[in-house]
Amino acid sequence: SLYAHSENGSMYPIQSLIGTKGKYVNVELKNTGSKMFPMNAACAYAIPPLSSAVKDIVTDNGGSAYIDGGAIRMYPFSAEVDQLQVLLKTDGKLLKAKIELLNGPNNVKQEYEVYASSGDVTSLFVVFETKGAGNSIRVKNLASQEYPLDFYWRASVMGNKDAGQ
Repeated sequence: SLYAHSENGSMYPIQSLIGTKGKYVNVELKNTGSKMFPMNAACAYAIPPLSSAVKDIVTDNGGSAYIDGGAIRMYPFSAEVDQLQVLLKTDGKLLKAKIELLNGPNNVKQEYEVYASSGDVTSLFVVFETKGAGNSIRVKNLASQEYPLDFYWRASVMGNKDAGQ
């Protein structure tokens, strides 16, 4: 299961690839906000270049980290990063985690919470739009200590941002 929240869907759209074990699946989208905040949604099978992004991010020279069960980690990144791709996966064990895009201390702009019985075939791949300076990613492994996860990230779009904006 996947829960996603965005403070502003125009600035921080929900963009994710969800592993389906190579099978057809049903996707249910539910807007839990009020009627004053409607949403537009679309679902499709991944096409290039995103269809290979999950494999590419593991072999790319971006960043990676091993996160023990119950641990919380923060990763700040440069203001020049316009778009950041991240992957949460395990070696076939339970994946239960929360990943958040923060702008400043404890100012959550976007968050995802995932539960998967096998974090290898049903990993979570997310694309964050990173507007402005002062952004960081916070990863919380919500599983117990015997269920670590692997976290990978890379900048997919770089720009020339003015850090003062």
